[in-house]
Amino acid sequence: MTTRPTHLDATTKTWKRRDVPRLFSIDYNHKKIKPFIRSGLYLAEADAARHETQTRFGTLYPNGVVTLDNGVAYRSLSEMKDMFEAMGDCSDPAFLDEQESEAQP
Repeated sequence: MTTRPTHLDATTKTWKRRDVPRLFSIDYNHKKIKPFIRSGLYLAEADAARHETQTRFGTLYPNGVVTLDNGVAYRSLSEMKDMFEAMGDCSDPAFLDEQESEAQP
């Protein structure tokens, strides 16, 4: 899978303090992945769980590397977003420092 550069990459997005890691949250689901279950007993539960939205918190480091709170690391934000879009729906990362600056007058 090749990663294409997008507006999400650290090299193209500028922010006030480029030497500091940025925290973000991202929402996604697994609706494109079909559950593999041997018996049909839990098929309804597994199908409902695929459509359930999950939220992960992550860190974008100045060199572009992304880590998530579950221990998974990616080379860039665009690679992470491509992976989540392959599994289902995915929102753009919401950077917590941008939310704090909008909340303060």
